[in-house]
Amino acid sequence: MTYDFPPPDYGPWLGLWINCLIMLPIFLWGAGLFRRKQEGYDTKPKKRTRWISAILLSLAGLSFLPFFLILPFAIGGRLIDRKRENPLPLLFLGTLPMFLYCLSNWYMFAGAGEAASRSSCRKNLKTLSEAFGDYHETEGHFPPATFQSPEDQQVSWRVEFAERLNALPSPYDRSLRWDAPANTPLLKQKPDYFSCPTHARNGTEDGQRHTSYALVTGEGTLYSSSGPLSKEEITDGLSNTILMGEAAGLQIPWTEPRDINIDQQPLGINLPGAQPHQSPGSFSSYHCGGGFFMMTDGSVQWFGKNIDPKILRALVTPSGGEDASLGEIID
Repeated sequence: MTYDFPPPDYGPWLGLWINCLIMLPIFLWGAGLFRRKQEGYDTKPKKRTRWISAILLSLAGLSFLPFFLILPFAIGGRLIDRKRENPLPLLFLGTLPMFLYCLSNWYMFAGAGEAASRSSCRKNLKTLSEAFGDYHETEGHFPPATFQSPEDQQVSWRVEFAERLNALPSPYDRSLRWDAPANTPLLKQKPDYFSCPTHARNGTEDGQRHTSYALVTGEGTLYSSSGPLSKEEITDGLSNTILMGEAAGLQIPWTEPRDINIDQQPLGINLPGAQPHQSPGSFSSYHCGGGFFMMTDGSVQWFGKNIDPKILRALVTPSGGEDASLGEIID
């Protein structure tokens, strides 16, 4: 059995139905179904009627919508009550606009949230691309995926650049392994630069935090066994070569010296996994429909999840000679 990545998010739909359930009694209250009759005998005691009104108004505070968006439902119900003695026929017709009203507002707020998340994710990768650019300008080549300590311990590029960006939350002992007890506190304190806002499950139960971003390594890539290349050695074009991408589904602890390895992971975006929140493919993101990639020219591009693996193969090889036009594949 396989699981889609990312898993379906029922939260927004649940919120929509909660809003509808809250709006309906407020609408009915406005239409007079929960109030005392003005003529004839009282169907409910006066005190009970007031309690019902107070409770229904309190429900408005539980809604995800602002009060000024809730008020029209009560006013609409009240207008129906004034126009007809029996509002029931119009109440049925009122539920459809109410649902559409909530749905339109949900799309508005959900769209704004996704746009903000994409902007923040792009900004994270842009910050890292600038740091990589500074390193290349100083050293003459891209930084390695792992740095070697004097004690012959491998240190992830993420730890190295967290220090360079003054974003390391706690000290890291380079003389020890990344998962040594002395380095465990840092493993649970991931800088924001390595976290996409949409990364829903970015850690383990014991507090280890996962990175959202990883370098592309493996034979034929920028990070092959011979070491990182320089910009001058990238013959396929800087804007046509992927340096880094989103890899949330690989669940890599952020201080672990491990990245995407195309020799071990199939090329693709958001491939289904054996467990929820896992994707065995090279690239994976919690964004809707695709993910962000950092190119060797420092730009950040968006590729859709349905991109042809052959095109991805061409984009991860700096000198493969493949014919891949970036302008034709960017969503």
